[in-house]
Amino acid sequence: EYGRRYNATWVDKIYRGLKRHHDNPRLVCFVDQPYNFKEPIEQIPLADPEPTWLSCMDMFRLPGTVLAMGVDTIITGNMDKLADYTGELALCHDQYNSPLRCNGVMLFNDGPKIWDKFRATENPERFKLGQYPSELAWLREHYRNCETVDDLYPGWFCSVKWHILKGAFDPNVVRAVYFHGGWKPDNIGGHIDCPQFLRAQWI
Repeated sequence: EYGRRYNATWVDKIYRGLKRHHDNPRLVCFVDQPYNFKEPIEQIPLADPEPTWLSCMDMFRLPGTVLAMGVDTIITGNMDKLADYTGELALCHDQYNSPLRCNGVMLFNDGPKIWDKFRATENPERFKLGQYPSELAWLREHYRNCETVDDLYPGWFCSVKWHILKGAFDPNVVRAVYFHGGWKPDNIGGHIDCPQFLRAQWI
């Protein structure tokens, strides 16, 4: 359902958000087919020609320090400080179950090391959330105690449902807002009543 909902304009908006807050940003998008982006976005084909949720692991093919996010993310501030990150992997606290991790955004170094570990996993399809094979289920099994971006950069990364709509955020601190479930950026101004500062960033 969500794969049919997203299109190239969502990725263009992420790039423009990065451009508003950073000099010369680089944005890489893993794609199932070539797209006609309006912005200078690098495209890398997914490893699996028939992608599933496990294809989200492709992001770990990128070397260096990487901030990975879904296309349903809105950039709201400067994140240059992330270039100083030296850890292996940082995920988000799961807002439904705080001891667990979620991948609303991911920050990592040496992604190919994690990618190789994933590729060496026997039958990765057995890692499921509900009935579907899931990259998050794999990450929770292999990196269940990894550090979190919430602890490293307090207030920077917010869930629209758990932070923004509840007013549990500082607009002067938040750098990116991630959406999940049926809550998506294209709902803004419709049945999601988001603050004006957030609506102004998804353009």
